[in-house]
Amino acid sequence: MLVASACSTAHYRKSADKDVYESIDLMQKALFGESEDFTVDTRYSKREMEEILSSEIIQDRMEEGTLNLDLEGALRVAVEFSREYQSDKEALYLSALSLEGAELAFFTVFSGTSTGRIDREADQDGRASLSSDGAARKAFRTGGMITASLGNDLIRYFTGDPRRSLVNALTLNLTQPLLRGAGRSIVGNSLLQAERNLIYQCRQHAFFQNDFAVGIVKDYFGLLGAKLNLRNNYTNYLRSVQQRKRADSRAEFLDSPFQAQLARTTELDTKNRYIGGVANYLQSLDRFKLKLGIPLSVNVYLEDADLDILRETGLPDTAIDEKEAIKVAVASYLPLLNEIDRYEDRKRNVRIKANEFLPGLDFKSDASLNWDDEENYVDFDVDDVIANSRLELDLPINRWRQRNEYRDLIIRFEAGIRTLARNLDERRNVVANGIRNLERNRNDYLISVEAEKNTKARLDEQDIRSLAGTVNPQTYIDAQNDYIRAQNAVTDALVAVLSSKLDLQVNLGVLDASQERFWLDKKILESSTRVAEPKTAEEIQLIPPNELFKENENTN
Repeated sequence: MLVASACSTAHYRKSADKDVYESIDLMQKALFGESEDFTVDTRYSKREMEEILSSEIIQDRMEEGTLNLDLEGALRVAVEFSREYQSDKEALYLSALSLEGAELAFFTVFSGTSTGRIDREADQDGRASLSSDGAARKAFRTGGMITASLGNDLIRYFTGDPRRSLVNALTLNLTQPLLRGAGRSIVGNSLLQAERNLIYQCRQHAFFQNDFAVGIVKDYFGLLGAKLNLRNNYTNYLRSVQQRKRADSRAEFLDSPFQAQLARTTELDTKNRYIGGVANYLQSLDRFKLKLGIPLSVNVYLEDADLDILRETGLPDTAIDEKEAIKVAVASYLPLLNEIDRYEDRKRNVRIKANEFLPGLDFKSDASLNWDDEENYVDFDVDDVIANSRLELDLPINRWRQRNEYRDLIIRFEAGIRTLARNLDERRNVVANGIRNLERNRNDYLISVEAEKNTKARLDEQDIRSLAGTVNPQTYIDAQNDYIRAQNAVTDALVAVLSSKLDLQVNLGVLDASQERFWLDKKILESSTRVAEPKTAEEIQLIPPNELFKENENTN
């Protein structure tokens, strides 16, 4: 017993981890058909807390270095180091740990105590005593409880007449509610709720993983788009420098400072625009580092190849049937499934609270045996057993607190009806808007590509005129700025298409971030209605206002 009581804290920690990981594994397989290699440990988990000094953490955040990342590498780094990702894993762990605690209430619980004393009083015998007690308790889901205890008291007198006294006692108690607090649905509610809470947290964790991965992908491509726009802005600045030099040379020849001043102003504008873009990019990059969980002192460089691959992959399909998409969202969007199940929890809690208005009627039975044989714990006389059975009735006279709690739960249940209805409406709205946004961004991209071609042709024409000395300075500046804006708009539109596609997949509950390069999947739903989609800006069909608003010819 001393050895068992001296188990190390490491033993208890490993025991808790083993039970929790098993619970999570079983629940994930039941919900999703497979489980992840889940662990809540970090790089500090295997070390003693006393070894982890604040100075080490400070030094860690000051560490310098260089990190080259592609998108898949960024996702791996985020899973390993992200603080938000770790917090979500810990929430799942704690939910499973709560389930373990709820299950312990129905385990057989053993306990034992032993107390030794030495007493000496004036003019009386000195004595030593040892009182020991061992007990076992078992709670049942019917509400019953059985307790068995075995104890002995040993007294040894060591002055005067040396003698000793031994008393053994065996006690058995049984309690079973018959009305209030009886039944598996009532007594097992705490365990049932803990199981359901683990279900909710497993769903939440799976949703978080997908949503978190989508956030990393969107931020990554946003940074790549910003990089490309910076290059375009820098090219624009170099063009402005070249144009200013041409204007300076003409001003000296023609004695016309206006064109030189205009070119100088344009150069300063493009320079300032580039400087501001660099500052914005570095700020966005720092936010990305914070999201990944890596020190801000590390220099991070992002690979451009993923943007090229995205461009080559092409645009996603937008031919999505809205009604079918909403049905998919109701069946697959994990947070909404949690809300539906929590509605059922509120309904069940009302029924359970109503049980407290019943009278308390408990059957209780006790049996005890005392004897002074220090060696024989088995062979005893049944006639010496003292036993009794009784019924205890507790009338429901004062139920004001229960009345108020019951009414409170009914109000919460009815509020839950409105909450569930609102969540369903919001999901429908989010899905419908997601489909519209995806289609709009797709069309924006097609139009931006066409606009880039047109502005490029216009700028080429102005370059020729500039070499010939027949260009209007303001016209050239406008053409140059329009082309840069068109270039940047193409990149921004492509990233917007990707973002809206991933957001829609998340909001439908169909995205699986565990798949390789999930962001390149062009299909949103397997059952989408297939229609011909535009591939160029000219193929985009507009809905006339009279058709959009269902106006007839007599409507003004």
